[in-house]
Amino acid sequence: MSEVEIGALPEWVAVGATVASLRSDWRGYQSGPVRGVITKIGKRDIVLDNGQRFNRRSLRRSEGGAWGRTYALLSEDDPAVREATVEATRRLLKAKAQRAADEWRLGKVSAFDVVLAFAPLTGVANEILALDHRANS
Repeated sequence: MSEVEIGALPEWVAVGATVASLRSDWRGYQSGPVRGVITKIGKRDIVLDNGQRFNRRSLRRSEGGAWGRTYALLSEDDPAVREATVEATRRLLKAKAQRAADEWRLGKVSAFDVVLAFAPLTGVANEILALDHRANS
């Protein structure tokens, strides 16, 4: 992202606008988006309702010095925000499925619970629940 001209801001940067911040490092965006609402646009910073502050010219903020993390301020409908949301959801579903498999190995849950945990990753969750409903009716 290039620096914004002094005084000029993208049209989506306005007080009251819902925006998203994404953490990035040398591998690209590494976390799900954190959404916030712009509460103030100052001479130097853009302030969000969740306390985050972004440099007005670069629409970025850094933590931890040269080797730390960088956060980008993006429009809520930016393609990178959508991609990060999908990836964060996929990682969460994968972790839930792994946890269910581990609990099944320990005898804490049934095999059906494991199937239900894996179903959202395959896109067949509704079909499995419908079959279960028919079997139990």
